[in-house]
Amino acid sequence: HTGDSRAVLGVRRKGAEGQPWRVRDLTRDHKPDLPDEKARIELCGAQVVTVGNPPNTTCRVYSAQQAWPSINMSRSLGDLHAHSQGLSAEAEVMFLERPWDPATEDAVLVLGSDGIWDVFHGESAVEMAWHSS
Repeated sequence: HTGDSRAVLGVRRKGAEGQPWRVRDLTRDHKPDLPDEKARIELCGAQVVTVGNPPNTTCRVYSAQQAWPSINMSRSLGDLHAHSQGLSAEAEVMFLERPWDPATEDAVLVLGSDGIWDVFHGESAVEMAWHSS
């Protein structure tokens, strides 16, 4: 996983329609203001700047005399300019041992980009995916 895509897993007891899902984020968004991500970016000479007006602010990666738009993530695949600013193409990987019991639980996995997660919480996305199946 890289960038601001996200994976969430919803689990609940089989046949428990109407009961809430236990929702777990399986990834973290790679944002430039995370301490470890920011350190790598600054080590390469770029800056992490906050833009916008509260409560609608975001952090972006910027370099002096930059001729391309700033980016609001700290990892990216295939962005030639961003990699010169300390963005990484290295994926973060998480291994889970049996995250649910298929014999007794229903599970929904939702993979999506920031276009989903900027609008919906994990619980809402899992519920919509369940009802569309």
